[in-house]
Amino acid sequence: MLPLLAHCDWSTSPPSRWICIARPVDAKYRISSPEPVGPFQTLFTRLRFSYPAGPILAAFDFPIGLPRSYAQKAGITSFSQAIRTFGFNQCTNFYTPASKPEDISLTRPFYPAEPGGTKKQHLADGLGLKTASDLLRICDQKTSYRQAACEIFWTLGANQVGHAAICGWRDMLEPALLQNQIVLWPYDGELQDLLNAGHIIVAESYPGETYSHLGLARFFGKTTQAGRQGQAPRILQWCTA
Repeated sequence: MLPLLAHCDWSTSPPSRWICIARPVDAKYRISSPEPVGPFQTLFTRLRFSYPAGPILAAFDFPIGLPRSYAQKAGITSFSQAIRTFGFNQCTNFYTPASKPEDISLTRPFYPAEPGGTKKQHLADGLGLKTASDLLRICDQKTSYRQAACEIFWTLGANQVGHAAICGWRDMLEPALLQNQIVLWPYDGELQDLLNAGHIIVAESYPGETYSHLGLARFFGKTTQAGRQGQAPRILQWCTA
């Protein structure tokens, strides 16, 4: 059975969260117009209600995973298991960004709480790493067609992803994992096995990576409607091919 596909354009601001759903119809997909995510607490329940019998693959554009250097320092061998413990016991302050460099630790890795005299090297030092670039996963590193992503735990600047990771992990993934509503790919198994089992599978998407695979212009003004519309012919060509 084909999976229902859902992609969420995530944001720390609920009104800015949008979802687009592709539903299997006669061995093909019918893609809906984007719509507001709505109450995030019931998103997975609503997706399952709309597709009760088959697998669901839901992608979010916030980081899902940890830098290997940090995981090794923290003794983490499974992100799927570790996220169930963030915010509890010795990790009570995990999701509270550190206000001062000396507050940064393996159990409080997000920084800074506010701007002013902060440096990414503070983050590296606090976590026992050489440089902030050690906090880039392989998929975050610069390639020939895009810039490097921002370090997961950094919470300052226009391209930071720290706050999105906080609300995504704390508010979406952790409760759903504790309630056994979802599984995470690739951490909980091979994708085909998870699909065959009929799970709601959550994965990370990286729009900036996807553009090159679709053959979109490197800089097309994605923040403007005209810029996005200008890429529509290439997307349709890709679909046809």
